[in-house]
Amino acid sequence: MPSDQAFSVLILYRDRMYPQRIKDWGLDKNNKDKEMRAIVRNVADRAAHGKVSKIRVRGRSCDYQDVVRYWKRKKMLVDDILARRSMSKTPDDVKVCTPLLSPIRTPEVLAIPERILVMLRDYHRGSFDAGTWRSVGEHRLCETTKVTEDGSNAICELHSRIIYACALFNEDFSKEAGQFLNRAFRIIRGIVFTEGPETFQQLLRILSDTSRRGRTEIELAVIRYFSSMGGVLLGDQHPFKLICGWLASLDLADQGHDMAMLRRSIEVIYEAFKESLGPLHFTLISSFLDTFKLGLWGKNDTGSQNLAFQTLLHECEDVLGPDDDRTLEVRLTMAYYYRDRCEYFAAIEQAQALVAQNTSILYHIRGLKEIARSRYHLQEIHPAFRALAQGIDKAIDEWGAGDSETQRMMLELENLMADQGMPEAAAQMGVERLRGLECRRLRDPTNDVGAGKFGGGSGHAGGCCSNGSSETQRIRLQSQ
Repeated sequence: MPSDQAFSVLILYRDRMYPQRIKDWGLDKNNKDKEMRAIVRNVADRAAHGKVSKIRVRGRSCDYQDVVRYWKRKKMLVDDILARRSMSKTPDDVKVCTPLLSPIRTPEVLAIPERILVMLRDYHRGSFDAGTWRSVGEHRLCETTKVTEDGSNAICELHSRIIYACALFNEDFSKEAGQFLNRAFRIIRGIVFTEGPETFQQLLRILSDTSRRGRTEIELAVIRYFSSMGGVLLGDQHPFKLICGWLASLDLADQGHDMAMLRRSIEVIYEAFKESLGPLHFTLISSFLDTFKLGLWGKNDTGSQNLAFQTLLHECEDVLGPDDDRTLEVRLTMAYYYRDRCEYFAAIEQAQALVAQNTSILYHIRGLKEIARSRYHLQEIHPAFRALAQGIDKAIDEWGAGDSETQRMMLELENLMADQGMPEAAAQMGVERLRGLECRRLRDPTNDVGAGKFGGGSGHAGGCCSNGSSETQRIRLQSQ
């Protein structure tokens, strides 16, 4: 563990580096005077010609009333800005254009996504037919024959890092978010090169999850990087590149047509897997469960959803056994599903079954996390803290305090403590979280993908972060 002085020097170095990278990626959320002036000027000029305006700043939609409020906080009126108008160039990050006023789409426009969906289906079928993808047993996810040192864990680890970066940005921890985005983008090249069976399935979830968290700028940065890497490594006319380019054109902030196309895409992937794999193959079950996670089935059709879950769970238990990873994956998704619908006791029941099994530490930890979240919603504060702290302890022992999933749980506990009026405990958890992140970077700065965490097996991080378990235990006792 570095000394406090060395730790402070490292933090200062990171403080200088990551703001510039965040700016380069277009992820800076703060409004800037020059951008707000340009918006006022452009909207006024367009209004003078009778034009309606749609505003986007760094890929995010912007309401003109937010611009008005921005200047009001600075004790200025929009008229004052117009009176001082200059001839300066509109910043590249600001786009003011005419919105699509009619929801009607022409046959030519509708034909584009239909062609892409056919391409997505043929890409998955063809990868099996060509032998690029292969089944290595129904109990494991399918693999690609284009193996690299990153292994099959990379796309799942990318998902974990991106979601944690979103959480950090939403808490205004921009420098830490920049670190995780930097680590995430480093592994995209290997993901594109291997063309794994899980890639598009997980990528669709990443796009949906980042959009749902209000981070459309991260969503755009990720898919554009995938698209550019597809062109460089596979060619501009390769299906991977063309599909990513189409995904980059979707506006997932609009919960209508474009989000529906995302859901149709995951359905197409599921149907393609179903043609090549058995009904209880891990890849097919994972794809089926993703249709729930992406909200393919409406929230009002709870009877059909419950029946589908229960049928699949009983079949997995009868044929595979209660401790098979496929059975555990179904239980975990059911816990998500019940908690999302505020059925907290049902969620706890499924999560407790995950904790009771002794074959997978990954599902054990995620079960503890789901118990904590449901108990917190039930106002069982201290039991929630205990369950989450237990999950953190086990995650530190297995993967280290710098792992993205461990970090997410630590941030979650930190926020819950702050919400419950425990600032000292929250601050201490924040310190330990940050130390764990720096500790991982110092121990192995080239370790881009954690081994064994996803897809079977459990890696042990060990090293200088392994003593974090006792520290979390101490904070847990303090929280009680």
